[in-house]
Amino acid sequence: MKTTTEVFLSRNFVEFGPFTAEEVTGFAARGLFMAGDYLCGGAAAEWLPYQDWLTVRSEEHTSELQS
Repeated sequence: MKTTTEVFLSRNFVEFGPFTAEEVTGFAARGLFMAGDYLCGGAAAEWLPYQDWLTVRSEEHTSELQS
């Protein structure tokens, strides 16, 4: 299931985006995130460290597949 929810990246106090959740997971797969990167949007309404955001996204995606 494809989502159009906007996700924003904060790196060194500069915000980038919007990106789709699929783009963000692609960035992670390519190893583009750095320590200190934060993401907001999609499954998370607040800024989260990128690893935490990916965990929330993974849990959300798994529950969608089980529905």
